[in-house]
Amino acid sequence: MNAKACAVIYNMAAFTLMCFPPYSVLYVPVLTIILLLLPLFIPILNAKKIKKKNFVEALLYFSAWGIVYALSFIVNHQLPSTSLLIFMLYGTSYLLMSDDIKQQTFSMFVKVFAVILALGIMEYVFYLQGMYIPIGLAHRDSRDAYDLIQGLFNFFSLYMEGVTRFQSLAEEPGLIGTLCALLLFVVDRRKHRKAFWIFIVAGVLTFSLAFYVLFALYLISLMRSRKGIVLGLLCILTLVVTLKILEETDTVQHFMGRIEMGKDADNRTSDRFDKHFNEMINSSDVWFGKGCQSLKYLQLYDGGNAGGRVLFYQIGVVGMALLFFIYTYLLLRKKGINIISVFFIVAFWASFYQRETISVPYNIIVFFTPLANKSLREKEFSIKKVSYENRRDNTAVEFGRS
Repeated sequence: MNAKACAVIYNMAAFTLMCFPPYSVLYVPVLTIILLLLPLFIPILNAKKIKKKNFVEALLYFSAWGIVYALSFIVNHQLPSTSLLIFMLYGTSYLLMSDDIKQQTFSMFVKVFAVILALGIMEYVFYLQGMYIPIGLAHRDSRDAYDLIQGLFNFFSLYMEGVTRFQSLAEEPGLIGTLCALLLFVVDRRKHRKAFWIFIVAGVLTFSLAFYVLFALYLISLMRSRKGIVLGLLCILTLVVTLKILEETDTVQHFMGRIEMGKDADNRTSDRFDKHFNEMINSSDVWFGKGCQSLKYLQLYDGGNAGGRVLFYQIGVVGMALLFFIYTYLLLRKKGINIISVFFIVAFWASFYQRETISVPYNIIVFFTPLANKSLREKEFSIKKVSYENRRDNTAVEFGRS
């Protein structure tokens, strides 16, 4: 199977999961399961192309999650959900593939995602003017169950009257905001210039605190060169202009109110969960957690239970330490050690506090694709090395003749 075909399959699984949440009127469970399972056959069809380096990385990833889930079963007699097991296999499959397949998958992901966001932004602007084409009414169950209007490229939440955050076709605005921010660190701006600016505008319109925090980290990472400073100033200008255009809307007013709340704006977990979490960290359960299905058994489906604290509650110190080590190690191997990759890792673990979905397919594509400029540098170095060796050989031959 060639690289392009593999890229299509990996992306189909990623976008199906990201763009068709369970409350979507277009959600088809059977189709989602089939598309998530398809990538698992790619390593079988490409077995002869698997290199030792990729095999070792995939084995480390698979072993880390395997140990976490095994400990959950041994200590708490709880297995992870079927979807988590599929995500683990998806990540393993992706890491097994060559860097060329990863690059094509990532490039395709960036292009498709940018198109979806661009069309969504246009529909979002029309919606704010009262012009849109609804294709259905969706309902999301949570602590405060609410309805959403499903457009062609957006969900428009009816949760708070007058407050409409951009969320494209994703489950919630924060998912888009976090993903757009992380993409800024790894996208090749020369190759995907339009996509880069679309990610900034889309992230701003989500009014996600996570996006603004990670965006600030990205701007800091640019301060190492004059070109970076100019780019950073353009990014800030884009942010200011976008907020200025929408400053009178209820959405912006609500967002500014959250910022003024400071730490009280942190709504990732509920009071009920915080109570159980504090009991866990003050007991012997802190080492191995309460188990992969513990939130389900506690019936903590009261909204606001997301982020790193939730995963920590389930797998404890040992599980979190193992994942932190393996993910950081793999990220450094795939991204290389440079200013951008270090800031990306900081942003990655900062985003983990808000969203613990570090094994879902669309994040796997962003996390574990080698930086394009790293590959280019290695290729340039290889060319220079070959050229130098050829010159040395030629010199030796000429010296011998003389």
